[in-house]
Amino acid sequence: DSIEPRRRTSRTAIDPLLGMTIGQDLLIERAIGTGSHADVFLARQRSVGDRKVALKVLGRPYLQLREADFRRAAHALLREASLLGQMHAPCFVSVHWTSALPDGRPYVVLEYVEGDTVAARIQGKAAIPFDVALDICMQLASGLEELHEAGYVHRDVTPANVIVGTGPLGDVAIKMIDFGTVTRVSERADRFRVGYDLEH
Repeated sequence: DSIEPRRRTSRTAIDPLLGMTIGQDLLIERAIGTGSHADVFLARQRSVGDRKVALKVLGRPYLQLREADFRRAAHALLREASLLGQMHAPCFVSVHWTSALPDGRPYVVLEYVEGDTVAARIQGKAAIPFDVALDICMQLASGLEELHEAGYVHRDVTPANVIVGTGPLGDVAIKMIDFGTVTRVSERADRFRVGYDLEH
């Protein structure tokens, strides 16, 4: 079963990291997302020309759990990064590296993606052109095919978890985000085994 802290991460819970420099290289600028198990920040990697990166950190409420449960949650976040690092489809963000904060919480440094989510575009005034929508679906299907062939399902493919950006040639390029719900398919076709099991 998944491990959840007793309360969801609040915006005030992630504020202490804002403005900090971690690993002597990453300056945390602002929060860009928060969920039930992790917070995501925009950071600058000073050693590489202030490159923008996304920093995904295990949520502060997990520090309140028993040590064994905390370790399981931390391990799950690192397994998520490991699985994402094995994917090759262009719609998956790149994993740069993983490490941990002084308080023991692991973090993952990811490719930062500019653009709006499909959800934001749907809510906008202008409709998504058919050819763009088709391109988005084809790229998404290609990524999910690779994930499924590896024996996993995403379980949370929603418009809010797909970012629409611009490719090097000015074309549409999407990125899937939030691998926290990815689950390995069990040997039984009608059931899933929750969690990560990359060794088997």
